[in-house]
Amino acid sequence: MPAAYARECTSGWDTVVEEIRRAATGEGRRVVVVDCYQGVLDAEVATALQRLSPTLFVDSAKAMRQPEKLNEILKDDITDDAVFGFMTRFNMEVYFDAERVAALRRTIEAVPQGLVLVYGIGAAYVQPEWDVLIYADMARWEIQRRFRKNLVGNIGVDNRQESASLQYKRAFFVDWRICDRWKKRLFDRMDYILDTNEEGQPRLATARSVFAALEATARRPFRVVPFFDPGPWGGQWMKEVCDLDRSEKNFAWCFDCVPEE
Repeated sequence: MPAAYARECTSGWDTVVEEIRRAATGEGRRVVVVDCYQGVLDAEVATALQRLSPTLFVDSAKAMRQPEKLNEILKDDITDDAVFGFMTRFNMEVYFDAERVAALRRTIEAVPQGLVLVYGIGAAYVQPEWDVLIYADMARWEIQRRFRKNLVGNIGVDNRQESASLQYKRAFFVDWRICDRWKKRLFDRMDYILDTNEEGQPRLATARSVFAALEATARRPFRVVPFFDPGPWGGQWMKEVCDLDRSEKNFAWCFDCVPEE
C-alpha cells in the first residue's frame, strides 16, 4: 500500500469500531450500512458492531425470501448434478422479498435521530441511501474453509450441515456471481472496506487506500499465494516437489491463481 495511505488503515475491533463511530458522527439520523460478501461470520462481525450502540440495528437477512421460494427460483442454475451448474443471470434482488424490504425501509425512515446500523448481505440494497458505506469482503479460499467447518452456509438458506462440495458449487454458480456484480456496483460509493478473513483480527481501510494499493500492484510484477488442496485424484507428486504436508491425503489441486471476471 502507498505510504501516504498508511494512516487510513486500522486493525482490531476496538479501533475498527472507534473509526466507524468517528465517521458516523453527526446530527440527526446517521445511517451506517455494512454490506457483506458471502461467508462473513455474522456471529463475530455483527456482535462486534453492536459496540456502536445503534438506535436501530437492521439485519438484511430479515428481508430475504423464504428458503423454499429461493430454492425454487434458483433450482435451474443450481441443478441436481453433484458438480455442474449454470452461471446465474440473477442479481442481488433475487434474494429479497419486496414487501419485507419495504417494511424495513419504513422502519429505518421512522427513526428521527441516532445511529441506524444496516448489516448483512445486500444491506445496501435494503437501504440504498446512507452516510457511511462499509463493504465486508471475503476471500473465496477462506469461504471454502468455513464451508468445511460448517461455519457458514449459502445465501438465504441455512445449509451449513450440507456437504462442503455442494455449498461450494452453489456459491460458485450463484452466490459469488451475484455478490461480484453487486460489489462492482458499490465500488464508487464505498467509504471503507472491512477484512474479516482472520477470525478476531479485523482490518478496516478506507476504500480509496485499498483501490490505490490495487492500482499500484497492477503496475508492477507480482505473484499471488500458491493454492494447494486435496481432490478426488492423485496428487502425491506435489508433496515432494513443493515440500507439502505429508499427512494430507493428496494435493490434486496445485496452482497460483484462476483469473475470473
